[in-house]
Order: sequence, then C-alpha cells, then structure tokens
Amino acid sequence: MINSFADRGVAVLITTHYLEEAEQCNRLGFMVAGELVAEGTPSSVKAAQGGHLLELITNQPQKAADLLKHDRESWRVSLFGDRVHVIVDEEVENGIRNLREQLHAAGIQC
Repeated sequence: MINSFADRGVAVLITTHYLEEAEQCNRLGFMVAGELVAEGTPSSVKAAQGGHLLELITNQPQKAADLLKHDRESWRVSLFGDRVHVIVDEEVENGIRNLREQLHAAGIQC
C-alpha cells in the first residue's frame, strides 16, 4: 500500500526502527533523542557513516552514558538497558582502551 501511494506521487512519512524498511525510502532522516543526526538517500547515508560501534556493559550504565556524552557528540552515545553503545572514530582497540580508562577514572567498572 505504501509503495502504491509513493508510485502515485503521494508523500509518505514512515517511522521505523528496521533498516530493511528504511532502505526502501527515497530519503532518510535519522534521529537520536529528538535531534536529526543524519539525512539523505539510503546510499549516501551509508557511505557517510564512519567509525566503529562499541558496546560496553557497566555496573553503572546511566552514569557511564552521562559521562561519555560530555566528551563527544551526544548522538554517539546511547543507553540500552545495562549496555552503553558508543561510536568511536579511532581503531577499535584504542577506542576500547580509552573508554575503559575514562570510565575507570570515574569509578565505573566495565
């Protein structure tokens, strides 16, 4: 039904968490905490994405997320239950080491 509307020139706004669905759209906008952090065609958004996604399990996930958001763009840090996702630009090993050092200095175990 959505494709039928789009084929007739009707603008359709879709919200989804499924990238497979989003890839069928002409243009995408990614939002994190109410902030638009990326937009464009599916291929241009994919091409523009850099960095590495790291997942941390900590004894204080909210405190860890709050701390990490102070030093980087807020969209790069997301809280998922007891896990914190962080997008880093450096090599994975360096990113893990730097995050652990920062969290340990604040008394957060990971």
